[in-house]
Amino acid sequence: MHMRVDPAHQESGQVKSEHLNPEQQERIRRRAHQIYEEHGREEGHALNHWLQAKAEVVNGDRSLKAG
Repeated sequence: MHMRVDPAHQESGQVKSEHLNPEQQERIRRRAHQIYEEHGREEGHALNHWLQAKAEVVNGDRSLKAG
């Protein structure tokens, strides 16, 4: 039996960063899900969506601290 899993809800040691606080991780998860939705729920891109979301969240946090 094959079970479909929303890529934004997958947790993997490869994509979870230990230096991120729980709030950042949640924002990344939500943004990754949003990217997944924007790309027509196409499976197989969870890591790319997560990395894109992470970059957006981390870079957004850095720009807030700098400003």
